Amino acid sequence: MVERNSAHNTTEGLSGSSSGAALPDRPGASQSKRVRPFAESLTVNTASDERGVNLDLAVTELAKLEKAEAQLDQFIERRAREALDASRTEELWAEGVRRHHARQREENAEAWRSYHLRQALRLEATAAELARGHRARAEALLSPGAS
Repeated sequence: MVERNSAHNTTEGLSGSSSGAALPDRPGASQSKRVRPFAESLTVNTASDERGVNLDLAVTELAKLEKAEAQLDQFIERRAREALDASRTEELWAEGVRRHHARQREENAEAWRSYHLRQALRLEATAAELARGHRARAEALLSPGAS
C-alpha cells in the first residue's frame, strides 16, 4: 500500500472545501494548483457527515437523479404506449383493408353475375329472333311458287 505524504494532500488552503478527503496531487504541482472536483467547487459552507461527504450536495444530487429517473420512466412508458397505440392502429387499418377488399370482391362478383345474365338474356332473345327468321325463310321456300 502506498503511504501518502500528508503535507501534499491537505485541503486546508482551499476555500469552499467541505470535504475531509484529500485528493492526490500531480507530481511537481504546488498546493494552489491542485485540481478540485467540480462538486467541491460548487459548495460553500455546507454541512458534511463524518466521512466528509457534503450532505446538501448529496441531497440535491439525489433529488436530481430521482427527477431524471422519473423523467426517463415517463419517457419509456410514453414510448411503450405510443408503440402499443401504433400497433393497434396498424391492426385496425389492416382489418379495414381486409373488409374493404372482401366487400370489393363481392361487388365485383355480383357485377360479373349480372353482366353474364344480361348477356345470356340478350343472346337468347337474339337467337330466338334469328331462329324465327330462319324458320320463316324455310317455310317461304317450302311454299309453292316461292323462289
